[in-house]
Amino acid sequence: MFPLLAAAIILAFIALGELASIWSRARIPSLLVAMLGVFIFAKLGIIPEDLVATSTMVVVGALIQPPLMVHTGL
Repeated sequence: MFPLLAAAIILAFIALGELASIWSRARIPSLLVAMLGVFIFAKLGIIPEDLVATSTMVVVGALIQPPLMVHTGL
């Protein structure tokens, strides 16, 4: 699977989680919906289980962590 497609699938799950959070007035956390969605779809075989590793979001998170820490003043 292409990294861009994998990232788009993960971002679609996050967007679905945001919609669920808005509709429930934040009683349902958005990241909970996103994580459960990815987990359930991976276990059912609809999406590959290595989707997060394929999307290279782990690398982006590692690259953006230092600037975020400097920006927040930690």
